[in-house]
Amino acid sequence: RHTRYPLVTGVQTCALPILQSFEFIFKFLNRILKFFNYQVSFAFSNFAAEPLHASMAKAKREIEGIAIVIQGPIRNPQLLSISLESFKTNYPNVGIYLSTWINEENLNNIRIPSSVRVIQSDRPKVAGTGNVNFQCRSSYQGILHAEKDGFQKILKIRTDTSILSNYALERIQSLWSSSPNFEKRILTTDFNSYLFRFYHVNDQLTFCSTQVAKNYWKEFVNSESFSSIDLSRNSFPERMLLTRYLESCSFECANNIRTSLQSYRDYLIFIDWQDIGFRWFKYSERTLDYRWPQENYPHERSFVRYFDWERLQKDIEIYARDYERSEEHTSELQSRVDISYAVFC
Repeated sequence: RHTRYPLVTGVQTCALPILQSFEFIFKFLNRILKFFNYQVSFAFSNFAAEPLHASMAKAKREIEGIAIVIQGPIRNPQLLSISLESFKTNYPNVGIYLSTWINEENLNNIRIPSSVRVIQSDRPKVAGTGNVNFQCRSSYQGILHAEKDGFQKILKIRTDTSILSNYALERIQSLWSSSPNFEKRILTTDFNSYLFRFYHVNDQLTFCSTQVAKNYWKEFVNSESFSSIDLSRNSFPERMLLTRYLESCSFECANNIRTSLQSYRDYLIFIDWQDIGFRWFKYSERTLDYRWPQENYPHERSFVRYFDWERLQKDIEIYARDYERSEEHTSELQSRVDISYAVFC
């Protein structure tokens, strides 16, 4: 059920080692060039126009009350400039906020449309586990400005991510607003959201009401404000953010698979990253298929696909049994994900 993609053709099979070689070369170059505040990238995908179907045209006209908050340090000015221009072109009635740091060196190297508001904040004194407060502060400051301007919904993404689909926001809003009890839900991507890592969902992209966004992205004041759940083995920021929000909703975050899946069912929504053209530019520009392939199931890195989220609405036990039957769940299924917040923040 986790291999829902077309079979790889012979040409693609031959091309994959070549792409992976390019991937290695560019990662190596960028590790050196980052000391000179420079980055090179290669791209095999563009902001290509999609056919404008009647339903999409209607959905585009109905986009209102939404702000896009793009937060974080500016690592790739060229790609960020493309993202800003794309959002401005596709969504002229949407508020766009770039929330970054005071004395951000690359700010003058990006093309900022006149309609984009730039917010610069001091870096937090309390970094928090995995530098989580850096992402919290830049997100929260952008959300506050959007709220003051009257926006009721927030799409939060990072400066090292982008959305290639011209109709991503329509799909995101449609899925969110059509879900039961959507007011309390947070929509995110399947990428970096894990079925079998308790309370671990992607924080690179979130879509929700402005009030929920404020609750989710407020800073951790000190270590005592972290979730009461035992994080000794898995104190990564994604889990801290979600469990804190759940506890603010009076949800008890028990450390077991069924309760974790219940939180996904009742408080989250997952959209497949391919449906919105989601990209994460970490060292180079590439499709997320290379990052964590999904051929094996169940696995510690099995994503929560939209298909899985729909199925959770009816039956949690299917996935709980898969987790319990897995021979590796006691060791690998709860191991830490290799993501460096320090590199981004």
